[in-house]
Amino acid sequence: MRWCYDPRIAKKSLESFRIAVRQYELAFPGCISFVELGQRNGNCVGYPEVSSFYVKSSSGGCFVNGLLGEWPKVARNRWGRHALNLAPGGCDTVGVAIHELGHVLGMGHEQKRRDRDNSVRMNWSNIRESWKSQFTVADGYTSGRYDYDSIMHYPMYSGQVGLDRS
Repeated sequence: MRWCYDPRIAKKSLESFRIAVRQYELAFPGCISFVELGQRNGNCVGYPEVSSFYVKSSSGGCFVNGLLGEWPKVARNRWGRHALNLAPGGCDTVGVAIHELGHVLGMGHEQKRRDRDNSVRMNWSNIRESWKSQFTVADGYTSGRYDYDSIMHYPMYSGQVGLDRS
């Protein structure tokens, strides 16, 4: 996977991202490799002809924009640059970087699995409206047991309305 970073990225965000890259390469030797490209005018060198993703640390939170996995050229032309954001002050940790990098590699959220309700009880009335889409069931890989400890699983109280931990 080819990537580059915003020259204004926060130092801790970049350090966490680089550690996350190394963790994936160690976990899947010979299967996943990352190549750092230079950047020019807010895009990785070769964009949009060359598939890549742009790592940044704007104040907008923890996210990967758009589709999961590598974007084909038609998607790059339609939606623009594939970006991974690790905002300072909460999203700049190694764990978050590994999670967001998982999205770039095509992984979805564990709590969105079709078989989720066999393992988790959702208290929809205690989930903020703006977060409900993060918990709606979606298609994806579901072989194997439900993994509460998956790096792709949100923490138990994510998106809750109040302090009631029900």
